[in-house]
Amino acid sequence: MKHIFLVFGIVLICLNAIWAQEAYFENEFKVPTDANIFGHVTDVNGDHIPFATIMVLDSDKGTSADASGHYYLINLPEGKIILRARAVGFKAQEKEVTVEKGKTLEVNFQLALDVINAEGVVISASRYEQSRKDAPVIVNSIGPKLFDEVQAQTLGDGLNFTPGLRMENNCQNCGFSQLRMNGLDGPYSQFLINGRPIFSALNGVYGLEAIPPSMIQRVEVIRGGGSALYGSNAIAGTVNIITKDPIKNSWQIGSNFAFTDAKKADISVNANASVVSNDYSSGLFVYGVARERQPWDENGDGFSEMTKLSNRTMGARAFWKPGTRSRFNLDLNAISDYRRGGDKFDYLPSEAGICEMIDQNNLMGGLSFETFSADLATELSVYTSGQQVKRDSYYGAEQDPSAYGYTEGLTMVGGAQLTHHFADVLYAPGTITAGAEYSYDDLEDTKLGYFDIDSMKNVDNRLITDQRVNTIGAFAQYEWKSDNVKLLAGLRYDLARVSNLKHGEEVEEDYGNLSPRASVLINVNEHLQARMSFAGGFRVPQIFDEDLHIESSAARRIIHVLGDDLEPEKSNSFTAGLDYTQDHGKVQFYILAEGFYTELSNPFSHEYSFNEETKILTSTIVNAEDGAEVYGINLEARVAPSNGKISLQAGATIQQSEFKSPQEWGEDSTNITTHMLRTPSVYGYFTTNFQLTKKFVLSVSGVYTGPMYVPHLAGGEREDGSEIAEEELLHTKSFMDVNAKLTYDIPLSCEMNLQLYGGVQNIFNSYQDDFDYGINRDAGFVYGPSRPFTIMFGIKLGNMFL
Repeated sequence: MKHIFLVFGIVLICLNAIWAQEAYFENEFKVPTDANIFGHVTDVNGDHIPFATIMVLDSDKGTSADASGHYYLINLPEGKIILRARAVGFKAQEKEVTVEKGKTLEVNFQLALDVINAEGVVISASRYEQSRKDAPVIVNSIGPKLFDEVQAQTLGDGLNFTPGLRMENNCQNCGFSQLRMNGLDGPYSQFLINGRPIFSALNGVYGLEAIPPSMIQRVEVIRGGGSALYGSNAIAGTVNIITKDPIKNSWQIGSNFAFTDAKKADISVNANASVVSNDYSSGLFVYGVARERQPWDENGDGFSEMTKLSNRTMGARAFWKPGTRSRFNLDLNAISDYRRGGDKFDYLPSEAGICEMIDQNNLMGGLSFETFSADLATELSVYTSGQQVKRDSYYGAEQDPSAYGYTEGLTMVGGAQLTHHFADVLYAPGTITAGAEYSYDDLEDTKLGYFDIDSMKNVDNRLITDQRVNTIGAFAQYEWKSDNVKLLAGLRYDLARVSNLKHGEEVEEDYGNLSPRASVLINVNEHLQARMSFAGGFRVPQIFDEDLHIESSAARRIIHVLGDDLEPEKSNSFTAGLDYTQDHGKVQFYILAEGFYTELSNPFSHEYSFNEETKILTSTIVNAEDGAEVYGINLEARVAPSNGKISLQAGATIQQSEFKSPQEWGEDSTNITTHMLRTPSVYGYFTTNFQLTKKFVLSVSGVYTGPMYVPHLAGGEREDGSEIAEEELLHTKSFMDVNAKLTYDIPLSCEMNLQLYGGVQNIFNSYQDDFDYGINRDAGFVYGPSRPFTIMFGIKLGNMFL
């Protein structure tokens, strides 16, 4: 705890110093200037664009247009300023004006459509805001429009629609899912919320299904090693969830009704609203979602293939600007997530034949402060955030009273970052970014005691995992930019102390790692860009959420433990890509080709042993010999007419993920492979959007999953009742999951709209058809799309929907 208090002390000292600086520089702005600007924002056809954002560049002054597309800015600083107008789905436009005291100007904007999102703003590439085209690494951005088109109810539902990303379900009993980036397992990806790594080891699996799209402004994805910028566990890449800012007065309520296999209900309701003060100095965004899903049994054996879900999410994001060059941000989020699979859902877990149940509560919060120097060349950011997770669980079979558990986790991050823009270094502008942060992750997992009828004694609680990870990191990087070339070089050093239980004793180990990063961006011409990057990464040996998951059947229980003498896993990641953007006549094009290669040393692998007496299959995490490598190419194409009535987007990944030496899987020594399991060599997606009329929109999307090697344990039964006597590595078939949605908008007034929609997910029911039967089934034998044929419809009411 002393480390936590130290972090908060440093933060408070920094805030006090910054506040003093802010008060000194703000004196000149206390007197109103009565310098105002008004105007409207339209598209190229002259139609007004509601709720567009108008900002004064290099300051925090700004506002948003109203529902009729008109805006008003008051008490602006005197002199020359640059106004930027921006709206979702449109290219930004900038205008320079001269502001004089006591005068009011009219400035109007006309925005062109940006259907392919070529000029979006991102922050993940360099930890500060910049245009996507200026980023030194390739950044993909997933926005509200795509979440809406693909009928996404959760964050995880939308992540399949980016090259290199694939969501998968890993258990019929508890429904845990994970994101694979460039073929690597979930723990290789770093999840951030507003740039902060508070997605803990405990929350990295179930948490993806508890984040609703209504709280997301955009999701930024960087493939390839990012440890040099964001710390450990970013070997495969980084997913940065940017929550919605209260930038306009808006509200929305809605409900979604889905029916799995046209039979089992999956119902959710949601609401969100934001309010901003007239002078744009403060604002508040609030949201809430509730979801109930019935369990579903595909093969009729009485055990679920899709779990029962009951989720509640609510949160808020607020800002306050004490001056023109400073800003406080506050984020709060609470999630309640209950899920249960197996059978006998109306009974206590210990009365079921099989039951895997979690009842989890998450609390997350963050506070940050940003301030600019008087010349706006320097920005200082101080931040702290944290997350607490409490989880009741049951993983058991055959009415086992000893399978109850309790898990608790606490994650905290605090740090500071300085960014300074140089006007001229070696004949070109440059930017230096440097900072330090401290993170603390505490994880405790307990198997709860029970009353043993045979011995007539109480069995005491037993501590399974007691893990603490303290990490101190420091990073620095420099970007140098000429007219056609941008160079970036950076380093990050992390010192991690990991405390864990091994053989019942607490063991502390220290791990230090220096991660380099280098990138080059070349503007070949105004349409073609080339990028090359190198990054080092690492993962310290520790327990992740997947390792706490205990897959249960009457034949066995699977537990995961850390092996002895584990070494940190390290990586070297290389990427090189070309992207081409052009407006050809009335059509916009974007094409991307990105090659990647990641070499892993001391990669984590698994060794299995089975105890016939206890029926426990132990998966021990070890370092694989000779390392591993992942390589391939990501492809993406977008095309759309400039009128925005049709848009097409498609992406594909072709890759190989292999250990350099053969690895044994399971107890049967004949199951030997170099392939990383559950990783297809080819996968991809497409989305299309057709504006049939001004009110009708048809969206069609699909996800392709190629063949892959999947482990299949013995014990379960086939459809004919015969026992599956031997474990095997199965080479699966391919799947094509196609979805369609029809939306109809009804304007009720200038300030209110009604939207009705309906659709079908997995139209052709491309779904796994060889699940195990019976109480001894392998619940981890799951592959392919996450849901079968599903009918859905819904309603929204509000003054804006994106």
